[in-house]
Amino acid sequence: MSGAISQRLGLFVSNLRFESLSADLVAVVCRILLDDIGSMIGGFREPEISNLAHRLSASSERPEATILGAGFPRADAAWAALANGTAGVGLETDGGYRLASCHASSYVIPAALALAEATGANGRQLIEAIVAGYDVAARLAAATTLARPLMPHGVWSAPGAAAAAARLLNLDGRAAAAAIELSVLTTNNGAFTGRFEGATVRNTYNGFGGQSGILAAELAGRGMPVEIDAVGQVFGALSGSAFDIDRATESLGETYAIGFHYHKRWSCCGFIHASLDAVAEMMAEQAISDTDIESIEVGTFPEGAALFDQTPTRPLAARHSVPWAIAALIRNGSLTPDVFATEALANPDTRRLASKIRVFSDSTLPSGFSKQRSARVSITFRDGRRRSHVCKNVQGDFSTPFTDSVHLKKFLSLAEPSLGAARANRLAEALLMIDRAPDIRAVLGEFSQPPVGTKASTGAQIKTSGGRKEAAPDYLDRLCDRLLDGRSDTEMKAAAVAIETDRRAIDIGRRVAIDRGYFNADGRLAWQGGGAPGAALRAALAAALAVAPSQESAVRLAGSAAVLTLAELSPELEPRLVRAVACGCELARSLEDAVTLRASYAGVGLWGVMATAAACAVLKGFDHRTLRETLNVAASLSIAVPDTCASSPLSVAEASFRGLLATELVEAGYNGLRDGVGFTLGELVGRQFERARVANERRAAASA
Repeated sequence: MSGAISQRLGLFVSNLRFESLSADLVAVVCRILLDDIGSMIGGFREPEISNLAHRLSASSERPEATILGAGFPRADAAWAALANGTAGVGLETDGGYRLASCHASSYVIPAALALAEATGANGRQLIEAIVAGYDVAARLAAATTLARPLMPHGVWSAPGAAAAAARLLNLDGRAAAAAIELSVLTTNNGAFTGRFEGATVRNTYNGFGGQSGILAAELAGRGMPVEIDAVGQVFGALSGSAFDIDRATESLGETYAIGFHYHKRWSCCGFIHASLDAVAEMMAEQAISDTDIESIEVGTFPEGAALFDQTPTRPLAARHSVPWAIAALIRNGSLTPDVFATEALANPDTRRLASKIRVFSDSTLPSGFSKQRSARVSITFRDGRRRSHVCKNVQGDFSTPFTDSVHLKKFLSLAEPSLGAARANRLAEALLMIDRAPDIRAVLGEFSQPPVGTKASTGAQIKTSGGRKEAAPDYLDRLCDRLLDGRSDTEMKAAAVAIETDRRAIDIGRRVAIDRGYFNADGRLAWQGGGAPGAALRAALAAALAVAPSQESAVRLAGSAAVLTLAELSPELEPRLVRAVACGCELARSLEDAVTLRASYAGVGLWGVMATAAACAVLKGFDHRTLRETLNVAASLSIAVPDTCASSPLSVAEASFRGLLATELVEAGYNGLRDGVGFTLGELVGRQFERARVANERRAAASA
């Protein structure tokens, strides 16, 4: 029962053909592909991203697709999309769609590339998928009014990836529409403000979107029905306050959104680039010494003016700070990704200069989502001199494009450290002619060799012990204390009954999934990875198919599927199994009682993710500090599921998958907001969140 918008988008996706694209547009796509693959390669420099990639490749069952960091093993397509999508935004070098808050190519390319490689697609088929997915993501973004500070990466990534996957899997219009609708049921509730705190979980939203987009397309192609107009409900009521169908479909199939793409010159948020360009142009005219500066004033559009933090403490936060970026540019003479590294943030001279930079909103400048981004920078020197410059539009925009040599130079700067000059140049040449490639797999052969220079990360686990090393909200500390306490007899008995019930549901559901054609005869989904995350996803999907759960039982099923999977793969965890499920159920009840949800949210997308994360953390034996970080990360991975889809098998499966992955993200070194739980429940999905109520004494467990 797909809505009118998804039906139109689905027909567009299924009918798109390479022959309808102009040569100029194909060249644009090739340059975007070059740019985004460079960003992915560079992103694997970040230790937590490299660690996650090693975990995903280690759990893969089929070497179908390339993880774009040299030296990584190949992985299942969905796992490669997750790893590459996460890496693509790690250095903030990825471009985006100028006319909305949407980095459409970085949502679409990781999934399209992985699936193209897994299916043996050629370059023209890859280009079709990229154009189709980009259009869907950008149009949905332009048509939606986000009501709250949601991170757009989590909102548009899944439908963009699903559309690209549908094109590569050659789904007809009806199935492509279903793929888009199903993917919308995995829309993320991540906070836009996470960038200011340097919450690296934000970088995973593109990766999760790629994984769930591939899953949605696969299930749609196998006939999974869609019971509601998900696009209308999620983007019109949950993640957005309004949805403009006309804007989403205007000139569909005639004007391609990818033609309005911008590229980044600097390794930071695009809202900063106009300010940096203005400073760079002044530096080109005459050298500027930081010791001569009295103050700097930066007037820019409102979205850029919000990035005013003078003292960022984490790399992601620094990449969203106008003062830090300008100070680093003036002091270093350039702005390589290294100036945002943790070590660089301690530099006293750069911090001193950043403290002299004031950012304000200039009402005379156009919005950051118009056809140009502008900034006015004025520097006052100690001797009384004053220099000013206005950047009318950033370099790299679709209307002020980079030259081919600039594109190549940027790519090589990101790729050479791991591939070496010769391999990086060969890859660049192949990507710029990707439309001529008979098989994508041959193009990516450069990644089969070990990395050059520095030793690749081994994917070692980040140390997760050490107690309470940093301040945290009191209610969250008290909640973690309760979860780590012993459980009552009543809770343990209820959990034991629930586990056996859920185990039977999983067994029955596997047969149902095979009978309906959702699972292969071997009991797995194509393209979806193995290991504990993949097994948990399949188990939760199967259980939901078997019992059509209520909201409460759907939450429990998600947690049970994950912990049963972990215990099956690591039998030494079995003794903690019942306690883990009891803890997950307790967490869900505590949070649900303390929050007044905005209308129409289903619990499985919220409590299902968090209950699963808590249960898996307890099963793994996490200490207090690591459990707290896991809950904050899990809150940022919650899903905007309408209450009319409370028992959606896909939503239950994604809740189980994301909850378990939250524990692995923390082990790999990711962090959430300091109060990710409170912000998600109090600002994003709830109208009111009573933190003190969460910290009350535990009540007796409800009946299983």
